[in-house]
Amino acid sequence: MTRLDVLLPVYNEQVALPGFLDSLVTVLESQPLDWLIHIVVDRSTDDTEAVVRSFSSSEPRIRALFLSARFGHQESLFAGLCATRRDAYVLMMDADGQHPPELIAELLRAAQDGAEIVQTR
Repeated sequence: MTRLDVLLPVYNEQVALPGFLDSLVTVLESQPLDWLIHIVVDRSTDDTEAVVRSFSSSEPRIRALFLSARFGHQESLFAGLCATRRDAYVLMMDADGQHPPELIAELLRAAQDGAEIVQTR
């Protein structure tokens, strides 16, 4: 079974995150995947942390990492990469909806067909 770790750096995503996570989990559940979602909270000023805590406490395959200060997008990605499984594909997505979860199957096919890096635009 294909192993997939989805990495979501988030900052002030209280409004968009619940709907995005619902869509993401629905898509992941529809695929033959061993999946984990790693959410990295970059010290938000809204209630993003509470949203993440709620989702991660109700779904064991959603893992949360809370940064101690505001470090920015790239450092959030780096921190998240350190938490991913070494034998899994890693998919980095923004949680604001600009990366549709519905593309995951297509992205995985490209990786499984031999692409070293798969990206969208």
